[in-house]
Amino acid sequence: MLHRRRQLAQLIVRSRRGAEALPYGVAVVDRKYRLDWCNEAARLHLGLDPVRDRGQPIGNFVREPEFVEYQKRVLETWELENMLDLAEATTLSALNRTESRGGHARDDYPQRDDVNWHKHTLCWADEAGKTRIDYRPVNLQPMSNDVQSFPPKARVY
Repeated sequence: MLHRRRQLAQLIVRSRRGAEALPYGVAVVDRKYRLDWCNEAARLHLGLDPVRDRGQPIGNFVREPEFVEYQKRVLETWELENMLDLAEATTLSALNRTESRGGHARDDYPQRDDVNWHKHTLCWADEAGKTRIDYRPVNLQPMSNDVQSFPPKARVY
């Protein structure tokens, strides 16, 4: 998981380096059109200073449609990488859980097992992408007196 994130971070760095080398000014703005980053040409030709002007609204600028499409593709790639990481964590967690519970149903373990599996599953990935599964107990006591505690029970449809 972290390996893919690192690859995506490198892609973003390469795209910024590529934009840095362009002969025309490139500025990256947030959703409210405030400056986030700009290349050297934007510094020279537009007088932008990324340290001084970061977070300042940019009033007049022209969007290059191809660059907007490129940014969308980078964002979509990042979102896909995150979805793949979550899918991997969900799959590994489900394979470890030897019971059926709610939306998690297994043919080889059709029964709910509150004795061994009434706990939250946690999943981590290290720098090399190796995953680790661990568990956390379920807190059955509400954090407020406004709601009652209720015992767990099997869903019956």
